[in-house]
Amino acid sequence: MSRIDPAGSRKIPLGTDVLTAARQRVADTFDQFERLCLSFSGGKDSTVMLHLVAEEVRKRQRKFSILFIDWEVQYNATLTHVAAMRERYSGCTGQFYRNYMVRLKRQREEWGLI
Repeated sequence: MSRIDPAGSRKIPLGTDVLTAARQRVADTFDQFERLCLSFSGGKDSTVMLHLVAEEVRKRQRKFSILFIDWEVQYNATLTHVAAMRERYSGCTGQFYRNYMVRLKRQREEWGLI
C-alpha cells in the first residue's frame, strides 16, 4: 500500500529500515565496481556514507578512495573533522584526493574558460 507524503510524491514501503537499505546499496555498489571513490564534504550526510562504505570495505578487505573538494570557505571545524576522518580510515582507504577550488579557477583562466 502506498501513501502520499506532504510533498505529493508516492512512497512505496520497502519492508526494511533505512540503515539496512543503505548498507545493501553500498554492498551492491561494491559488487558492481572494482574501484570506488567517495565524494566527501565533511558534512553529516557524507560522514554517514563514509562510515557505511568503510564498514563494507573492511568486510571485503578492500580499499576505496576519497575525494574532498576544498572550497576554501569551510569552517575550521569541518576541516578538522575531515582530517580526523582521513586519519581514522587511513587503513582502508587508498588515495585521498583533495582539490582546491582556487587552483581550478586559475586553470580555467589560463585555458581561457572564464
